[in-house]
Amino acid sequence: MTAIVQLQRTRATRLLQIFTVTEVILLIEMVHRFSESADRWLLSAAILVVALLLTPVYFLAKKQQVDKATIWLTCWLTAFLTGLMWRYQGLTDEAVFGYPCVLMFAALMGVRRLFVGLLAVMLCNILLLGLVNQLGWMQHSAGKTDIHTASLLSLILVLISFGIWLLLKDLNRLVHDLQSENQRVIESQQQIRQLINHDTLTGLPNRVLARERFNQALQLATHGQLTGLMFVDLDHFKHVNDTLGHYAGDQLLQHVASHLRQALRTSDTVCRISGDEFLVIVAGCGSRQEIERLAQKILQAVSLPVQVEENQLRPTCSIGVVIAPHDGVSFDVLSQKADLAMYQAKERGRNAYSFFDASLADVSGQAFNLLNDLQVALKHQQFELWYQPIVSLSERTVVGAEALLRWNHPQQGLVMPNDFIPLAEQSGLMAELGLWVLQQACLDCQHWNLQFEADVGVSVNISPIQFARGDLEQQVLDALEQSELSGDLLQLELTESLLLENSQRFNLGLAVLRSRGVRLAIDDFGTGYSNLAYLRDFAVHTLKIDRSFIHQMSFEPRQQMLVSTMVKLAQNLGMNVVAEGIEDEQTAQLLTVLHCPLGQGYLWGRPMRLADFHQYLATHRLQRS
Repeated sequence: MTAIVQLQRTRATRLLQIFTVTEVILLIEMVHRFSESADRWLLSAAILVVALLLTPVYFLAKKQQVDKATIWLTCWLTAFLTGLMWRYQGLTDEAVFGYPCVLMFAALMGVRRLFVGLLAVMLCNILLLGLVNQLGWMQHSAGKTDIHTASLLSLILVLISFGIWLLLKDLNRLVHDLQSENQRVIESQQQIRQLINHDTLTGLPNRVLARERFNQALQLATHGQLTGLMFVDLDHFKHVNDTLGHYAGDQLLQHVASHLRQALRTSDTVCRISGDEFLVIVAGCGSRQEIERLAQKILQAVSLPVQVEENQLRPTCSIGVVIAPHDGVSFDVLSQKADLAMYQAKERGRNAYSFFDASLADVSGQAFNLLNDLQVALKHQQFELWYQPIVSLSERTVVGAEALLRWNHPQQGLVMPNDFIPLAEQSGLMAELGLWVLQQACLDCQHWNLQFEADVGVSVNISPIQFARGDLEQQVLDALEQSELSGDLLQLELTESLLLENSQRFNLGLAVLRSRGVRLAIDDFGTGYSNLAYLRDFAVHTLKIDRSFIHQMSFEPRQQMLVSTMVKLAQNLGMNVVAEGIEDEQTAQLLTVLHCPLGQGYLWGRPMRLADFHQYLATHRLQRS
């Protein structure tokens, strides 16, 4: 409600109050005159007529036509009072005291022209009454009055009117200021509510309002109706932010929000809950198929092309769907389930929707418990490094070992990396865990080389998250310094996806490590992007051929050709080669014929604890300088 509308309503209310009081006074006066006046019938009838004539004021005020109602009320009252003065006692009639009241009404309603007009009429009437009495044209029962009496009354009326006008003008200004301030407070409260309940970028309801809308939809759902909750997450949105900038990302979000609004029914609600995540509340559906059709419609709406500056984007999304009351009625529980279903849609290739399945909750619960245990494990040193030998195929000497992380869980026993490394990367614990692995591997390597007077190196797997922190090279140098290990005995195993980053900072970091003698290896070569450009751009020392190529090469000629090609490629580039997953002597002999220099696999030993690896080194030929 604007300040003007509120002021108009206040004036209408005030006028209705004046009208009511006036009508009551007229009725009382009518009864009084009827009981005491000699001409009671005539005066009472006149009062009754005036009371009836004023009734339109009520209807005009109800219609907010305040100025018209004020004119009608004051003009008829002025005419009535004037008539009484001419009919009875002239300037000495009690009716003259009604003039200031009428003027007060006009001033109170803020109608300036009416106030001046009424004052002029009243002054003319008073002066005219004084003149006709002085000239003897009309004599009233109260005695003779003259122009001087009329002039005095006129001056008194002007002074009273002036005072009334000033007083009520200040009062009206004060009321107006208070109403304006009140309106500002109301608008501020509305803005605060808007900020609390809506997303500032898209204008969509946020999570706070989403909870309220969902509960409303659940309550309004009739018997047999379903309420759907969809968790919508844009695919590869981070790539848009990283390549085109956050401004382009914001524009994309605004377009997607608009497309979602257009795709939904008027009874549905779309909310933005964070980043590139939206929540859709589907109200009053008759079947699961209806919710499924809406999910398909959302996929189509989000995938509409979006023009962002000079770039045309075709976004996609992954949707997780839950249905109330089938999957629950709690907003928080259903949101969590929809989130799980959304991740299942991403695992299926993205640009898809997935309904919640109870098995997802079991997997999620196990992962959550494991994540909590993972944080405890870091504090209580429940991790240890196991080592698998790397062997020279031609000389059958141990030249190195790969450090492999294991978790000794108090309840679950030995937990393998595939079960907890993804959780560590998602939760932000990987950087701390990776640093511990690096430091411990350097200490272990230095210890066994001192004990056996050998030069057996160690290979450590590096997570992309460790490189993303920007201080990996310093961590490596610190680990080498603390352990007093020579840099040429440390090899860092990098994934192909990590090398594709190819940023300036990344290249500088690798250059620092190479200058200290640290070797770099590409792990699981052939299974990732297999982009030969990074073999040209990076001074990598070693290729580790993935076990999937080695496992069947004894009886698969095509596999042999692939392995032979990779070995020759590495040799032509001056790189070393490690074949992973060697499990039998026949495969080892074949790799030797193909001039593959190094091998790793169960043929020489499974991953083993540090104490067992020491015993292994004590019974095998070792590389020595």
